[in-house]
Amino acid sequence: MVSPLTSPFPILPLHIRPITHQSGENTFSEWITLFTLCLAPLVAHIIAGVPEVSCLSRHRPRWQDRICHYNPISILWRYAVITDRRIRARSWEAADLAASNTLFWTSDGWDGSEQMADSTLPYCSRLPEITRVAFFSGEMVKRLIVTLQGCQVVFMTINIFKLTTLDEDLPPFSARMGLDIIFFHIALIGLMRIFCCLWLTQDFSYSNVPNSGLDKGRVYDRSLSSFNTHLDISADVLGGVMDRRWSADTVRRPRLTSPTFPIIHTDPSSTTDSWKHMRPHSRYWATNTWPSRAFRFFFLTILLGLWTIAMLIAISSMDVTATAFLALVFYHFLLGPAVILLSIYFVQGKTTTTIIPCISSKWYKVYTAVVFLVAISLFVVGCIETRQTPCGTFTSFPRYMGDLMGCLKKESMPIRMGTGKEVTEPPPVRLGTLDIPEGFGIGFFSPLSRDPRQFVMMNFTGNCLGNLSTISAQLAKFEVR
Repeated sequence: MVSPLTSPFPILPLHIRPITHQSGENTFSEWITLFTLCLAPLVAHIIAGVPEVSCLSRHRPRWQDRICHYNPISILWRYAVITDRRIRARSWEAADLAASNTLFWTSDGWDGSEQMADSTLPYCSRLPEITRVAFFSGEMVKRLIVTLQGCQVVFMTINIFKLTTLDEDLPPFSARMGLDIIFFHIALIGLMRIFCCLWLTQDFSYSNVPNSGLDKGRVYDRSLSSFNTHLDISADVLGGVMDRRWSADTVRRPRLTSPTFPIIHTDPSSTTDSWKHMRPHSRYWATNTWPSRAFRFFFLTILLGLWTIAMLIAISSMDVTATAFLALVFYHFLLGPAVILLSIYFVQGKTTTTIIPCISSKWYKVYTAVVFLVAISLFVVGCIETRQTPCGTFTSFPRYMGDLMGCLKKESMPIRMGTGKEVTEPPPVRLGTLDIPEGFGIGFFSPLSRDPRQFVMMNFTGNCLGNLSTISAQLAKFEVR
């Protein structure tokens, strides 16, 4: 039995500090920096991670139907399924690439199944030139940037884990938590998309009307092998859709109330419901194949490992601000359900659709709304508490302790500051094995000299004894005697 005192991951009592307003001294430039660092992960990995919606029904999806696609779990699911679909594909064509990167809205709701690649081909006005993203393209540059951001977050998470649980002499993670990194874990999505980065593209377009005879050749010629090899559509059904002629006025100003408008209707006897009568294909191996199972296991292992690190950070944190506490709640509120949901659906083999199966469930919509509310609360509290330390980092901790823990490094040491007056010093604050008084400075051993008596002093206020030589506006070098 391991004693809690000797355990490498001790469970410490949690103390949550009340919300403290200390952002009043932030300048306009600092606010712009904070907002940019804070919102960049949301824009790069959430908003940009949701593909366009192709409406194949006369009724367009409502906002409550669309909002669940912005849930990070929905995005993670899509990345996993696209990779799994590519692994199981017997033959990967441009139509598969386009359909896998589209959210189809039909009369029956969302549909991201495998047969949509063939059944929606008459509605595709432009297919990708190749079956993957070109290496020398703007899309690949964007994929590389968001992937590097995801790698940065992994290293940051591991570093925070080491600081919090393995080294008592270094500051806890809450000392580094500010508005600038409250959404840093969202960038983990950028890391998970590395599996499918070659098959994420926007080089295609769908319309809500089948292509006329003038457009058929342009569409099918760009994926001729896919059409000849894999499409097995009856001539009667195809003729009912493709041999129809439309005037320019009809195409420009379609009447949604007209029963002859060539979009997917709910009437199963309608000839315009051609995609429902197409014969299913077997262009993909089953989901129980070993390559597919191995990928799903590996994908879940990464998510589980990140969640485990987050749990170890949480149980090892003894003193946190309201911002750090909400960040922990938000982190677990995303990773926990993500691991559970993906595990259930992976075991059940439901990876044949790029849209998570529970997308239309009421409980998933409520969960998504709660996620957004927690994110908004975290943003507001972070704006109230975040301030800048003397060394330039941001923290939500109060002064003295926040300055010390936000700037303390391995090669630094706290310096007791004298005031020149006979006053009673406040009781020292315990940080690992160091007793730090509230009136302190931070000293860095000088890299310019091997003399151990020389060090660099930051956050200097008060009196000093010794020879002083200025090396910069904020730094002073002391020679201790």
